[in-house]
Amino acid sequence: MSVRDEFDVINAFVKQLEEMSLLRKIKGTGSMIIFRILPKGQFKIEVDNSYPRSLPKWQVVFEGEVVNSPDTPFPVEATTIFQAFICGIFVLKKRRKSEVPCIISLLDPEFYGQLESICSKPNTV
Repeated sequence: MSVRDEFDVINAFVKQLEEMSLLRKIKGTGSMIIFRILPKGQFKIEVDNSYPRSLPKWQVVFEGEVVNSPDTPFPVEATTIFQAFICGIFVLKKRRKSEVPCIISLLDPEFYGQLESICSKPNTV
């Protein structure tokens, strides 16, 4: 699947999250997609030209706190764009203490299950 195809699939999921007032897409290019976390925050996924040989980069900024930066790495490594999206949504879910549609897990059910077990411990994310 191409980067464009993966971003298109993610955009379809984001439409559902927009209806729940969680996320809104604010920018997209061939190698990057940025979302506004509602009411305040940002979620960015970026890939370089060597993807999928290189890992996607993602970062959440929520209420002034940065998640998954070189200084604050996430406990699970995302190897695909879908996994990066799942990680960001998982962070959002934990920080807002809200439910995110379980349909997100359909992007990569095995990865979502691993994320649930690793990050279910308090103060993990």
